Amino acid sequence: RHKVCPLRTGGLVREEYDFAVSPNDRMCYFYFPEHKQHLRDEVLEIVSAWPAVDQVFWREGEQFYGYRRATGDAIAWRRGGPLSDPNGARWTVEGALSTVDARLHGQMIMYGDYPNALSRVTQALSVPGGGTVVMTAALGHEFTSGFPMGRGNHGSLHAQDTYVPLLTCGLEQPLLNPRTTDLVPMILQAFGLPLPAYFGAIAGVIGA
Repeated sequence: RHKVCPLRTGGLVREEYDFAVSPNDRMCYFYFPEHKQHLRDEVLEIVSAWPAVDQVFWREGEQFYGYRRATGDAIAWRRGGPLSDPNGARWTVEGALSTVDARLHGQMIMYGDYPNALSRVTQALSVPGGGTVVMTAALGHEFTSGFPMGRGNHGSLHAQDTYVPLLTCGLEQPLLNPRTTDLVPMILQAFGLPLPAYFGAIAGVIGA
């Protein structure tokens, strides 16, 4: 029914196909040409029912949306607002925070199995040239194209894909649970290197 762009052809750029799919182990992007954006809701309805899918996220302007297949929970959010998270980002949220296994403690968003989920999805859907829809795989599943994945595979939002060991020697740990963006300035400073100019823009997207 849909004309899906084959991998490694560049056909989507030439507007020959309805959309492209970019599976990468534990997450997957969908890319829709501008004149095919109306197909997004139809695709969302289809993939949201797949047992291998944990969550599906998409963006409309400055508003972000998410759906969790296992529970049927849905959430909408945008940057700025009365709620904050442990990393200092502020949000306006409607719907069920349980979509990302989070809860409110006063005005503070506290995360469970999906650490820093709002910032991470916001970043994923704000990258120039990034996908229109992103979905994560349920535990025990991966998305594959049939090609060997090699290096640079993407994890899901789940804590099992998120937390990794950190060993340092002679460096002061910046936070109890540092993110990669917290470690970059620390490492550069240790080697006497300046922080790249673009890093400030990246940190702003993810609420650093």
